[in-house]
Amino acid sequence: RLLNDVYFSLDPTQGSSSWALATSAAFFSGGRYGFKMAVHRGQLWVIGGDQYFSYTEVYSSSDGVRWSRIIPTGLNVYKVPSAVASLGGLLWSLGHGSSSGGMSCYVSADGVQWEACRERMPGAA
Repeated sequence: RLLNDVYFSLDPTQGSSSWALATSAAFFSGGRYGFKMAVHRGQLWVIGGDQYFSYTEVYSSSDGVRWSRIIPTGLNVYKVPSAVASLGGLLWSLGHGSSSGGMSCYVSADGVQWEACRERMPGAA
């Protein structure tokens, strides 16, 4: 059974094993799994996920309770990423695989405007 729960650590500086429920009614109605999440510039970012089909949505939240749907520019949201990370002041969405084996990389400073960055990937041709 998939849930809409979002939890937070009661003591994030200590790698806490104590958690509290932020909400049991997050944006992903009916539950979701397989999504990718990163913290970037004080916001939680969620890209993609699955339930009965692949989601291609992007959401952000400052508190894990209230979520905003982002309409990204330049991000191929029709392919679910393998990883999302924040590094060097940028939000990275990596490994958008396809049945033809192609991989891709997208990068954004704000989570809205994205650009392809495949040429920056190690081993890129």
